[in-house]
Amino acid sequence: MSSRIADFAAYLAEKRASEVDSAIGIIWFLTRQAGEEEVTIGTIIKILAEHRLRSNVNVSRLNEKIRRNTGIIAGNGRNSYRIRATHDKMFSDKYAGSFPIARAVRVTDSVIQNDLSLGGRSHLDQIRREANGCYDSGFYNACAMMCRRLVELLLIEAFQKGGHINAITAANGELRSFGDIIAATKSKQYVKLSRSAPSTLDKVKATGDAAAHHRYYNTSKRDIDDLNPNLRQLVAELAALAGL
Repeated sequence: MSSRIADFAAYLAEKRASEVDSAIGIIWFLTRQAGEEEVTIGTIIKILAEHRLRSNVNVSRLNEKIRRNTGIIAGNGRNSYRIRATHDKMFSDKYAGSFPIARAVRVTDSVIQNDLSLGGRSHLDQIRREANGCYDSGFYNACAMMCRRLVELLLIEAFQKGGHINAITAANGELRSFGDIIAATKSKQYVKLSRSAPSTLDKVKATGDAAAHHRYYNTSKRDIDDLNPNLRQLVAELAALAGL
């Protein structure tokens, strides 16, 4: 969720939203797009500060402004808020209509854990998001290909971090194929993986390759489920080796 709220905060900053409008936007985003029941003033202030929307917020004043907004109602907790049902469409039109819809779709961590840091690399976060989103939607061929792509990119990052990028670079300056990169990994000269990781690499590659190239077979939910928990462990291991 961190990458999604960061994108939404950037959208608010671009629109030069006021302090109270930013706070209400955060309430809308967390309750309508991130699955929260209600949002506390503490959470709002934390997001405002972490994403450099506002600093040194007067809590009492902001609380009062939020309470006075007719589109907001109090939640069950102390100083917590929700979107009033009668104003839901208005806020959705305001924010979802402008904020990229791909970011507004809620995605679980059904395949790859969302709370694992990928170093703030937006392209890696997006590939993970698509892998999970494709699984949630039943698009298992696409999910398999995204899993394969993420693992390949993380493995390349691990070689780069270790100073061994030349070992997987061809004479023409292009990176070698995923199969060649896996072979270099298995030599144990450049990247030191746990005992089960090489076989997981092979399985992720085989599943992704079949999803992309097999003439008759479509990837099934079971094919993706069979990748775990080893896939999650591999992603975490490669992210650590890459210093992410």
